Amino acid sequence: MAEERLIDEDKDRKYRLRKNENGEEELVMIDPEEEEPAEDLPVYSVITDEDDGFTEEEREVKNAERQENILRKAEELKAAARKKLLDGDFEGAISSLSQASEITEYDGELYYLQLKAVSRNLTDFSDLETIVEVSEGVKEYSSDDEKQELDGISQPLKVRIKEVSEKCAKLSEDNERGKAERRETFVKDKKRALMVFACTAAPFALFLVLSIVFASMIYNDKNGTFIIPTIVFAALAVAMLIASLFTSNRLIAANRKVKLNEKDSSTQVGRDFLTCSEELDYLNKIHSSFKNDIS
Repeated sequence: MAEERLIDEDKDRKYRLRKNENGEEELVMIDPEEEEPAEDLPVYSVITDEDDGFTEEEREVKNAERQENILRKAEELKAAARKKLLDGDFEGAISSLSQASEITEYDGELYYLQLKAVSRNLTDFSDLETIVEVSEGVKEYSSDDEKQELDGISQPLKVRIKEVSEKCAKLSEDNERGKAERRETFVKDKKRALMVFACTAAPFALFLVLSIVFASMIYNDKNGTFIIPTIVFAALAVAMLIASLFTSNRLIAANRKVKLNEKDSSTQVGRDFLTCSEELDYLNKIHSSFKNDIS
């Protein structure tokens, strides 16, 4: 869409808001031939300080009328959504409520209707993240009567919570049992790896110290008695260093297995448990948005 700029010669023109193809609001000039009379300003007209013929009082009146138009339009959209909900047209209700949400906010009734629409009257939780997002608005802004009505139709939600809770309990049991079984094996492997590493690291340290000691004595020995021991111990130190590098890798791998075993995300059962727990947390958030206690 071509970019529309506001230039000085257009400062006395009126503008309206509209959505572009990216869903963003933008200002567009109203063609004089299409401009509506001042007393019948469209819902999204903008009254600016440069509008001809308006005093400050008149501008306040016009802006108040604009707000009334917005509220009236929002009420019309919500009324249409209520009818569609009664007819079982949930997609149509979602569409109407989406339009209403663009022109009003902090509306408890809107959140209440959206929760009913996106969850198909609390029977379909496939779009769980959206439902949770809407339920936060219900918790914050919806009336007690609206929350009570949601509680009255929440039996499918309670059933779903119970099912997911039982599933999570079973997965948790399987996950912990698997951890315990692997833990014993991994801890033993770590101990063995540590012993093997010690068997190479200790000689390396000993031979390194001996080679340094004999090397420091070479310069005081005119007969070269300590040259051969220095070379031998240095060679042994290098050999044990190489062996220690291999055994240290084994120790690191064994230690990593021990740590990974305690992470739920390291096995399929653990990941299933995490997914289940997240779903249960979402479901409980939805329920708590209109009722604090789960019965």
